[in-house]
Amino acid sequence: VWDDGEDQYLRVIDYKRGGKSLKLSDAYYGLRLQLPVYLAAALKKRGAHSAGVYYFNLGEGILATQTTDGNAVEAERQKAFRMEGLLPDDPELLSAMSPQFEEVLKARVTSSGALYKGTLCTDEKGFQRLIDHAIHCAEDHLENIRTGHAAVAPARNGTTDPCIYCDY
Repeated sequence: VWDDGEDQYLRVIDYKRGGKSLKLSDAYYGLRLQLPVYLAAALKKRGAHSAGVYYFNLGEGILATQTTDGNAVEAERQKAFRMEGLLPDDPELLSAMSPQFEEVLKARVTSSGALYKGTLCTDEKGFQRLIDHAIHCAEDHLENIRTGHAAVAPARNGTTDPCIYCDY
């Protein structure tokens, strides 16, 4: 929670043991709704604004590196533990979260302090569109459960195949 004197800002962090990344296409197709739904609940409860949704990798801390230089290993470790997700497109807000936010978040900044083109970020309207769509998808899933619609039709996105984990 941040409070700049006028507004509150909230971010949602999901701690994962495995490497997860936020793909907007997964949210669009209703596959990963957890972060936007949690954000919706938090914002509604607090009447706040979004400061992003993130995955934090809690991996085992084992790095694949050939160096024995302690400083280089520490730099790689810090890089591996940066959070990944959908950021606000406001460098001032990002700096309020952490003065050196590019060391905490998977974000790169230009020499002028702006986010690099292609960074996964959006404005408040974009967060609201993501939330609205996630809630709509969750409602559809719930309606399908209530009406007994449970066809064997696993979602496939790209090369992912959820059927490799199921004997049926």
